[in-house]
Amino acid sequence: MLKALNEEFYLMSYGCLNVTDVQLREINLEAELENAIQNKLIQMQKQRFYEIEQQIKVINEETELIKQYAANNVTLINADAEAQAIKIRQLAEADAIFEEYTGYASAFRKLDKEVNFNDNTALFGMMLAESLTKFSDNTNLVLGFAGSGVLLDK
Repeated sequence: MLKALNEEFYLMSYGCLNVTDVQLREINLEAELENAIQNKLIQMQKQRFYEIEQQIKVINEETELIKQYAANNVTLINADAEAQAIKIRQLAEADAIFEEYTGYASAFRKLDKEVNFNDNTALFGMMLAESLTKFSDNTNLVLGFAGSGVLLDK
């Protein structure tokens, strides 16, 4: 604006006037122009508000996905941990049973060596009797025993 005024006054004064500074004291805009500017600003605010709302929706949806993913991971981790615990417990039980029966076998070998059975029938009978005391009621019934070492009548 300063440049335009300077050029205009310079030409009008045949080079005698030089505008070095301009101060505006008041600017009056027509009502329609002012309303148009306000409407444009309001429209820009609405557009920005809509964009922010859309970003919030996207963030909320992503948050829900993350929560679901985390919940699924927790479920998988718990299931895996439970499976590992069952496996470890079953291996420990199997090892205990193996050690128990290894001990029985050793004891029966030692007994056979000490007593020196001539007939294996007596040793097998003792082994069977000892084994039958270890069975549960369900195992006894499946194998055909009424109780500890008592055969069912057929």
